[in-house]
Amino acid sequence: MNKFFWQYKKLDIKAKAVIWFTICSFLQKGISFITVPVFARIMPTSEYGLYTVYLSWLQILTIFTSLYMYNGTYDNALSKYEKNRNEFTSSMLVLTLVLNAIVLLVVLCGYKSVANLVGLPFYFIIFMFGETILTPAVYYWSERKRFEYDYRKLIIFTISRSFFIPIVGILFTVWGNGKAEYRIIATVL
Repeated sequence: MNKFFWQYKKLDIKAKAVIWFTICSFLQKGISFITVPVFARIMPTSEYGLYTVYLSWLQILTIFTSLYMYNGTYDNALSKYEKNRNEFTSSMLVLTLVLNAIVLLVVLCGYKSVANLVGLPFYFIIFMFGETILTPAVYYWSERKRFEYDYRKLIIFTISRSFFIPIVGILFTVWGNGKAEYRIIATVL
């Protein structure tokens, strides 16, 4: 163990970051894998199905409200705008908020049609917008920490979030008698 510790200490920051990001990725995937059967057991089939429909529509909505700029565009810009990273990040967040506002206005104009098309209650759609407004900020912050190899804060945040979200989700879902909206509220929180 001592030998491993000294070899780890000798690694440069990039290698340490890769190790920790890999560990966190496995941890996140493992917790997700473990919680699927837990939620499937807690929630009635119809409610679990409603939750998965919500997640599917959330993915589609995210395309329009963020253009998934935090996946590749942001990384490239961090290296291109090295001296103006804060300004660029701020611009990306404002653009995401503007896209959210535009899509939300369109949805509000035809909310009955949208609710019928989606097959979900309208308040679920509002929850989706809550997620699409808040999630990009977390992604931009995470990507920037990865890019700058500032892995300690990101690791603490990721591990905390990996445990917090499922625990709160289980508690809310049990408290709400397996209703999908309680699972969704826990996820948005």
